[in-house]
Amino acid sequence: MWRDMKVGDLALFYHSNAKPPGISGVAKVASASYPDPTQLEKNGEYFDPKATEEKPRWYLVDFEHIATFDELIPLQTLKDDEILSEMTVCQKGSRLSITPVLKKHFTRALKLAGCKI
Repeated sequence: MWRDMKVGDLALFYHSNAKPPGISGVAKVASASYPDPTQLEKNGEYFDPKATEEKPRWYLVDFEHIATFDELIPLQTLKDDEILSEMTVCQKGSRLSITPVLKKHFTRALKLAGCKI
């Protein structure tokens, strides 16, 4: 996905390790993708022996905070919503919390959260 992210794109911030997991706000892509420097730190937690400076394997983008919802939209609410239930994060077997979001899903989430940005 890092190849598709553009500076200025808006994103829903999803807490996958929260109890319950859910959408808590909005962020904006603040940088172009760049190699994750932690993959090269030999004693680091995220060291990848297959990665090199010439051929990195992991990339990241920076995000800027835009808004925090008054209340988290729980995953179960997403699954129960006719529109949001189509989101990738709601699909059975989906383990990634970083997924593409369609405009109709983004708009619906903002409406549920009462967030006007």
